[in-house]
Amino acid sequence: MDRAKAKSAIEELVKAGAMALTAHAKVRSPAQGKNPLTREEIKNCLLRGSITEGPAPDMRQTNGWRVTVTRFRSEEKHEVAAVLILEQRVLVITGYGWETNVARRTGRMVEDDDE
Repeated sequence: MDRAKAKSAIEELVKAGAMALTAHAKVRSPAQGKNPLTREEIKNCLLRGSITEGPAPDMRQTNGWRVTVTRFRSEEKHEVAAVLILEQRVLVITGYGWETNVARRTGRMVEDDDE
């Protein structure tokens, strides 16, 4: 499967409401520099973002394709890792946002005045 076909299938399923979130997708650790996304932010990322990794066959799910979708917005970047299960649903494994003022090394917020 190529990226264009995967993106089209993801958009079709998400618009139809065939999107499910794992427990991991619902809880992330801001202390590690990752901020949780709301269901709406995840949906928008899947609809308006670009596939940046994959699609690659999923080892656990028959007819499943692993993808990472990235959406750049002003001052932040959203990423969603999901499994596209053809003609069934999009299973969101995780979704998080990287803000520009988050120090990835330390996992703490950095104020502009501190730099």
